[in-house]
Amino acid sequence: MNNFNEFDQPLGPEKNTSSVISHAFENFKSVYIYGIAYIIFAFLISFVISLLFPGSSLSPSTMTEVIDAYKNGNTDEVSEIILSNQDISWASQGVSSLASIIGGALLYPLTAGLIYINHKNNTKQNIEISDLFIGYKQNTVNLILYGLVISILATIGLVFCLLPGIYVYIAGFVGLPIVFFGNKNVSDGLSLSFSTTNQNLGLALGVAILGFLIAISGVLLCGIGAIITLPFIYSASYSLYCALFGTPHEILEN
Repeated sequence: MNNFNEFDQPLGPEKNTSSVISHAFENFKSVYIYGIAYIIFAFLISFVISLLFPGSSLSPSTMTEVIDAYKNGNTDEVSEIILSNQDISWASQGVSSLASIIGGALLYPLTAGLIYINHKNNTKQNIEISDLFIGYKQNTVNLILYGLVISILATIGLVFCLLPGIYVYIAGFVGLPIVFFGNKNVSDGLSLSFSTTNQNLGLALGVAILGFLIAISGVLLCGIGAIITLPFIYSASYSLYCALFGTPHEILEN
């Protein structure tokens, strides 16, 4: 198992939005293929979770209809299929929300793996596809619990008032690499995530907004392009961590 400390002279960007985004883009150009693998595995994990919650919008029957629509070239019908298969009852909405929260939390270790791949590229190390799953080998429980708490807090924030929910998502964006590289527990990870976000709110907000816009650019230009561009947000998360704390390096235990 690896531990991480910070370099005295970080191999990372300066503490400003343009430098962080530029650093993230340079990293992303070399690791986008692993980002595509991340999207595929994330979809598979989400689909498996949906099997446990048949009332969710990702239920197998709905996904089958969506796939058939794509095969037949009826892409305009996809949104209609999803809406028609949605049960708008409170119970169904609760099941769907629960599936989304649990599925999102279970993806946090996978996301940590993609961030780790960005780190290995940044420090000129050889990358293997197995690196994508390091989050399921290291600090896994805390990563999942951290994701669960962030998802619950963000959902509550979005329901009662939009801005608190957005703020929590930004704190999660800042905090995931903190929990992973620092091997933090949930309590320490949350505390450091929110304190770091508060102290660097302008930088975190700027990077999060630009990172999100670049990430969804594939949707705007060409729907299938989202598979390539969506993982950029995690390159931005890693670069922001480097700007705030310095680039981590591994200490291999004997």
